[in-house]
Amino acid sequence: MAKWLRKKFKSLKHSFGSYVAPSLILFLVRTIGFTCKVKIHGQEHLDTTPCVYVLWHGELVMMPWLYKNTIVSKMPLAVIVSQHKDGEVLAKIMQKLDIVPLRGSSTRGGMQALRGAIRFVRKSGNVAITPDGPRGPRHSVADGAVAIAQACKVPIVCINSQASSFWQLKSWDKMFIPKPFSKIDFYVQSPKDIASLSKSEAKEVIQKRMLSYVA
Repeated sequence: MAKWLRKKFKSLKHSFGSYVAPSLILFLVRTIGFTCKVKIHGQEHLDTTPCVYVLWHGELVMMPWLYKNTIVSKMPLAVIVSQHKDGEVLAKIMQKLDIVPLRGSSTRGGMQALRGAIRFVRKSGNVAITPDGPRGPRHSVADGAVAIAQACKVPIVCINSQASSFWQLKSWDKMFIPKPFSKIDFYVQSPKDIASLSKSEAKEVIQKRMLSYVA
C-alpha cells in the first residue's frame, strides 16, 4: 500500500509539474503584466534578427511577457533550457508560447543544445540563453552565447529587467518576481558584434554589458 501511494504521489507530482504548473506560471506572468506599468528601453533593438539574446537567469520571470507583447513574437525563437527537473516546467512554458525549447546546459546535454541552437540561427531564427544558468555562479558567463554568436556570425543583444517592487527568492540566482501594480523596466541594449574577439574577451564584454545597463 505504501509503495502504491508513493508511486501515485510521484505520478501526481510529475503531472502537476508538466501540465498544471506551466499554465499557472503563465497566468501569473500575464496577470502581473496586466496590472503593472511596463516600459521597454531600446525596444527597437528587438527587431535584430538573427541574433543571440542574453539575459540573466534571475530575471527570467517576466521574459515571457516581453516576448508575447513585442515584435519578438513575430520572429522564430528558440530558448536553451536545462535538462534538469526545474527546466521541464520552463520547457512547457516555452512550448505554450510557440518558442522552441532546446534542452541542454553546460552541465548536461550542452553540445546537443549548442548544435541545435547553431542550426536554428543559421535558418534565420533567434536564440535566447542565460549565460549564468542553470546552476550559476550568479552573473557569470559560460561559453554558450559566445560559441553560438561566433559560429553563426551574428550579434548578441543583452536584455535586463527590473521592478520597483518585487519578491525575491532565496535561490542562487536571487530570482525576483514583480509585485502586481509595480513598475517594470526592460533594458534592451544595441546589438554587439563579437566575431573578432577571443572567447575570453567576448565573455568579458557580455558580462560588462549585462552589468552596466542604466537603471
